[in-house]
Amino acid sequence: MKDVAKIYRAEILRAVFGPKACEAKVHDMARLNQIAEHLANCEDAQSILRAKGHGTAGMTFVEVARDVPANVKRMVDNLFKLPPVARYPDLGEIGDSWSAH
Repeated sequence: MKDVAKIYRAEILRAVFGPKACEAKVHDMARLNQIAEHLANCEDAQSILRAKGHGTAGMTFVEVARDVPANVKRMVDNLFKLPPVARYPDLGEIGDSWSAH
């Protein structure tokens, strides 16, 4: 079990049983460990997605996950965006700078 999962397990125990929580009071320790591992995995996944540029600070894991397809589309669009085409004036707009006035 990861250290983060152990922290989550301890927090769950304190939330349910109070400050003097005891693991002996837990009916199904295996299930509690599964829940704690799941929370730790979600935190890892969110960190990985954020490191890859998905989501913004303060977003929940679900919001970050929902943002992935839209964010990937934005990233691909920006990657293949054509540079703006330079507009050259027509010859009529330039005027005749070679003629004598």
